[in-house]
Amino acid sequence: MVRRARRAIKGISPVLATLILIVVAVIAGLLVYGWVMGWIGAQKARTVSFAVRVIKSGDKEYTVEVKNTGSVTVSISKIEITDPDETVTIDLSDSPVTLEPGKSTVQTGTATTDAEDPGTEVTVTITTDMGTYAYKVTVE
Repeated sequence: MVRRARRAIKGISPVLATLILIVVAVIAGLLVYGWVMGWIGAQKARTVSFAVRVIKSGDKEYTVEVKNTGSVTVSISKIEITDPDETVTIDLSDSPVTLEPGKSTVQTGTATTDAEDPGTEVTVTITTDMGTYAYKVTVE
């Protein structure tokens, strides 16, 4: 009789067990994928980048056009133009310029020596509430 009771207790078949494990693994993979893509998507949504133009607008004057090409609104407090001779600072800390994505601003800075001729490479450093960003730009 004991032998008969053992035969009555049956486990699930190996094929069914394998299918259950595959389904559990696929569901877990989808959950991890969704979590990672949500996190990466949130990180992508907060990009800060600029398109910068520097124009020699006078003997000792630069005009800088800064366009917000990122995805967040930024507040610019300072723009520095570093040419081979000096650094020209445009201080906006008293009235920072707020740029929404896609918007631009034009600012003018005066050098103590002659501004560099078109074709010269300068470094433009933009200080914002989100950090400091530097760009190599050719003077137009």
